[in-house]
Amino acid sequence: MKRLLRSDGFDVIVVGSGLAGLSAALTVAEFGYSPVILEKACEPGGLTRRAYGFFNAADARRQIALGIDDSPEKHLRQALEVSRGKAREPLMRTLCYEAYSTLQWLPAARPEGLVPEPRGARA
Repeated sequence: MKRLLRSDGFDVIVVGSGLAGLSAALTVAEFGYSPVILEKACEPGGLTRRAYGFFNAADARRQIALGIDDSPEKHLRQALEVSRGKAREPLMRTLCYEAYSTLQWLPAARPEGLVPEPRGARA
């Protein structure tokens, strides 16, 4: 069998360069391992490129101040309803309940030049 990829210089293979893939690669690097990212498209980003910077998460700290009634459980119910029974409830539960901690982690994990600064971030 012919080897298509040499493992010199990396410890983990991450497939896809959307938000999940890039987050996985960053997490691997945080633990001191070297990831390599494989992407089938010509440009990185996956479906994240279509998200236009939106990230769904119940953020009680901000939402309560704005009079918005939201919670991870409400996020879960809405996501399951929109999926029309196609989503796996345990996976959606993890997504909805961990979204806020991911939202908090993203700015700290942003490697320079990989993820653009949010609008208005610099004075």
